[in-house]
Amino acid sequence: MVMVSYGYWQRRYGGDPAAVGREIRLNGRPFTIVGVASRAFTGSLRGLSPAIYGPRMMVNQLNPSDVSDLEARGDQGVFPKARLKPGVSQGRAAIVLARLTRSLREQYPGPWQQDTKFVAVATADIIMNPMLDRVIVPAAILMMVVVGLVLLIACANLASFLLAQAADRRKEVAIRLAMGAERGRLIRQFLTEAAAMALVGGGAGILLASLILSGIEHADLPLPLPIALDLRPDATVLAFSLMLTVVAGLLFGLAPALQATKPEVAPTLKNEGAGGGRPNRCNLRNVLVVAQVAVSLLLLVGSALFLRSFRARLDIDPGFGARPAAVINAQASPALRAGDQGRGFFRTLRQELLALPGVEAVGLTGDLHLSPLNNSQADVRVPGFDPPPDRPGHLVYTTRVDAGFFDAVGVRIVAGRAFQESDRDGAPVVIVSEAFADRFWPGRSALAQVFLVDTVQQTVVGIAADAKVNSLGEDLTPFLYRSYEQRPGSGMEVVIRTAGTADGFVAKAVAIARRLDPELQIIEAKTMERHLSAMLLPHQLAAWIISAFGALALLLASIGLFGVVSYAVSTRSREVGIRMALGAEPQGVVRLLMGSGLQLVVVGTVIGLGLALVAGRALSGVLYGVQSMDPVAFVVAPVVLVLVAALAAWLPARRAIHISPVRSLKGD
Repeated sequence: MVMVSYGYWQRRYGGDPAAVGREIRLNGRPFTIVGVASRAFTGSLRGLSPAIYGPRMMVNQLNPSDVSDLEARGDQGVFPKARLKPGVSQGRAAIVLARLTRSLREQYPGPWQQDTKFVAVATADIIMNPMLDRVIVPAAILMMVVVGLVLLIACANLASFLLAQAADRRKEVAIRLAMGAERGRLIRQFLTEAAAMALVGGGAGILLASLILSGIEHADLPLPLPIALDLRPDATVLAFSLMLTVVAGLLFGLAPALQATKPEVAPTLKNEGAGGGRPNRCNLRNVLVVAQVAVSLLLLVGSALFLRSFRARLDIDPGFGARPAAVINAQASPALRAGDQGRGFFRTLRQELLALPGVEAVGLTGDLHLSPLNNSQADVRVPGFDPPPDRPGHLVYTTRVDAGFFDAVGVRIVAGRAFQESDRDGAPVVIVSEAFADRFWPGRSALAQVFLVDTVQQTVVGIAADAKVNSLGEDLTPFLYRSYEQRPGSGMEVVIRTAGTADGFVAKAVAIARRLDPELQIIEAKTMERHLSAMLLPHQLAAWIISAFGALALLLASIGLFGVVSYAVSTRSREVGIRMALGAEPQGVVRLLMGSGLQLVVVGTVIGLGLALVAGRALSGVLYGVQSMDPVAFVVAPVVLVLVAALAAWLPARRAIHISPVRSLKGD
């Protein structure tokens, strides 16, 4: 029996209540629908939304495999949820779980090592699941920091704009103060105007975020499982956005309000002349521009580091998959799961795929390298190497492959031979990676060496070139290949190497497999390129997102600098007119006006480089193939910033040479 999700019930049965009690076939077996989950229930793991739910005790019927999941004492990938009894604390539950861990460790010392234990975690503290949260939480914190920095730049930019606006209204404010207006009332007026501006910006931001998140929800990501995230802004998100909008309005509106309402009535009313004064070099607007430049450079250096790290990962040779290939992860139907029948099915499938025009090689593997859902391991005992404490042997990653695997995926056999179809149960043989051979037989040949794999004696017949196993950035990992002919299975990944692009062969391979076994379960069908790109996706997204925010920060800082120089041009119009009337060169006037802005850029750049040095050290753990003080990033980012800033300062400064000296000298 099974339950179906609300979404599946609507899609498959149109919401018909009579669906309850109907039969549904899963993996070739009949199951009865006994209920429909509520719309709000999307499973026990956030981010994944199963269509069908079954009892844990029926896992072998729902997902048949060669080993009973209910008897696999080494399977610690289950996240049970429990409701505590009234009065029982989480600490008390942890004590009970520790007692259970000790009991299991005594009964099953192999899979239950000293570092294997139950951990009680409050459901409210879990975002996705306890394993993924180790990666998701730091990444989310980093993104929040980046977003916060961009928000601060935007606030500084708007504060600078409001300061300029307040300067233009200083006479109006002085008159109102002279006539008895309360300063607090004027401050509230300025804050109200800033809040209105913030609300307009916040509303536009929520609308834009909704559009972007909608696109992300429907994005086709190269992941082994479909992601189901509800990214629609809810009441909590909207309330947080409103609060942040109000805080931002106060943040960028308070300083201009205080500056504009200073009780300096007499000097303001004297009206010393339009543009006659030289702007204060240390005013608040200059400080804000320096801050914008510094934070922008921090984000630019960060984006450069992430981009170079991503580029370094792209250059990693995974040790396989250099040629185009299609990959089909398939589980044979129950009728074909017996050893000889399953072996015969995959042999026939391999032969039919090889007959396709454009197919160069076909191979089988239980676990393809760099598959996040595959982590098969085995205990090996090599003469001369004592096993670790509390383990029967050294734990190494392993998979089973057939004779065509190495040619299909492009893993070279550097010594000995590949598997042969003649390899059968009588003489168990294995192929080891170079890292495996170097670890256990340093300085001598691993060929013909004999050792135990899960208590079965095996003989090394070949040595394969090293390939990445779990991640592109890992060190060389000892790996063990076991013969599919000696360990046949009903669930295998079929790799089809093609002469040209493999996109068209994915559908062809699935069609042939389903023709041979109509009840075949296709777990995943993809190209090798898509398979490899899944490992790069988190790093690619991080590089893109931080680069996008870095570019946005640069744009905002440039706008702020443009405003400062424009304001300098307007306030120094009389000075510019006098200089032009006395025969000053236009280029000299432009350099003079640009200089005031570029001085701020230089100060901000120095501060930004200091911040980037600190941030680089903090990010060193997530960078690959690039130093935290990478010279390219620390040179290119400031150069780009200075060039863009120079352009932002040049545009308004250039307008100054077109000011008529006669008109500028007339004053107000």
